[in-house]
Amino acid sequence: RLEDVVAFRVPGDCLIKLHVATWHAGPHFVHDECLFVNLENLDTNRRDFHAVPLPVECRYRL
Repeated sequence: RLEDVVAFRVPGDCLIKLHVATWHAGPHFVHDECLFVNLENLDTNRRDFHAVPLPVECRYRL
């Protein structure tokens, strides 16, 4: 449900781990330079990819 979608900021000195099956998008950086590490399964983009159209346009402003 669209009303269940939330966002949060992660400080640059923190690391987060998402639970299995956590839907996520991003990250969306605002700095000129960032160090970002993303660990995924070898076949993540072939095996675990789902796209869902939202009923309304969503915008965000940084």
